[in-house]
Amino acid sequence: MRCAHTSTCCALTSRLMSKALEASVIETVSPQPRVVDETPEKPSYASISNPSTYTKKSDGKLPLKLKPVIYVHGEPTTSFNFSDLESYIQEENLQYALVAKFSYGRSDMIDLRKSFTRHFAIKGDCNLGLLDHRHVLVRLSNREDFVEVYSRAVSFITMTEKGVNNQYQCRIQRWTPWFNPKEETSIALAWTFFPSLSTQMFAREALFSLASSIGTPLQVDKAKTGKSRPSVARVKVEVNLLSSLPDRVRMFFKDEKNGVVKEVLQKIVYDKLPSYCTTCKHQGHKEEERRLTMEVGGGRIDETKINGAKFEEDL
Repeated sequence: MRCAHTSTCCALTSRLMSKALEASVIETVSPQPRVVDETPEKPSYASISNPSTYTKKSDGKLPLKLKPVIYVHGEPTTSFNFSDLESYIQEENLQYALVAKFSYGRSDMIDLRKSFTRHFAIKGDCNLGLLDHRHVLVRLSNREDFVEVYSRAVSFITMTEKGVNNQYQCRIQRWTPWFNPKEETSIALAWTFFPSLSTQMFAREALFSLASSIGTPLQVDKAKTGKSRPSVARVKVEVNLLSSLPDRVRMFFKDEKNGVVKEVLQKIVYDKLPSYCTTCKHQGHKEEERRLTMEVGGGRIDETKINGAKFEEDL
C-alpha cells in the first residue's frame, strides 16, 4: 500500500515532466530594466514588517513576494504550492534535470564535465554540479539530450588521469524535487509494447495517448519512426515502479455518423522494467533478492552484479 507522501511526490514529478515535454523551448522571464535616473520607492516600515505584503527587488530582477511565516508549536513554518515549485524549477533550469550516481568513485569535476559531455554526445548546454561525493546534478537544456542521457542505464565513463585511462561506473536517475541521496527514486524508464495494434494507431498522438495510461510517454521506437517495422508498436515510458501497472487498456472507437461504438481491449507488455526494493529504496532488485544478496555477499550489494533490468543494457 502506497503512502500519501509517495503518491504526492510522484504526482508532482509526473506533472512537472508533462509540462517539460510539452514545451519545445525553455522560456525565461527577463528582468524589467529600470528607467535611467529612476529613484526606487522606499518601502514603509509597516510593509517591511509584514512579509505577506512586502516585496523586494533582488539584483534588479522582478519583485519577490515572500511567503508568510507562522509559528506552529513554536517552530517557524511556511507553505508552498505545487505551482510555486514549478516556477522555482523553471527559474533554476531543472526541467530537464537528471542525477548521475557514481557509486565506485569518480574523477574531479573539471575532467568529469569534459568527459560527460563527450561520452553522451550532448548537443545542447550541459551543466554539472556536485550534490554530494556520489551524486552529480546534470542540467540539460533540451528534450533530445534529456531522453538520450536518461535512456543510458549504466555507463562506464573513461577518463585519462596522469597518463592512465580509468573507467568510472555512472548510473543515471531522474531528478525529482524530493531527491534524497540515501534513496533512489521509484521513477524509471521502460519500453512498452502494444502487440497486434492496428497500423493506423501507430500515429504518434495515438501511441502517446495509449502510453499515457501507464505513465509519461517520452519517445516512440526509432523503427516505428522510420516505418520499417509496422508490426511492432513500442513506446519509451516513464513509470512509477511503486504503481500497479495495467496489463491492458480499453479503447473506444465511435462513428460520428451513426453513433456506433466499437470496443477494443489492447494488451500491454513491459520490457526491461526495473525492479524496486521498498526496504533499501534502490532500483535493480526486489526485497527478496536483497535478502539473498545480503546473506551471500556479506552485507553489501554490488550494483554491477544485480540482476535488475536497469543494469543490463541501455533503453
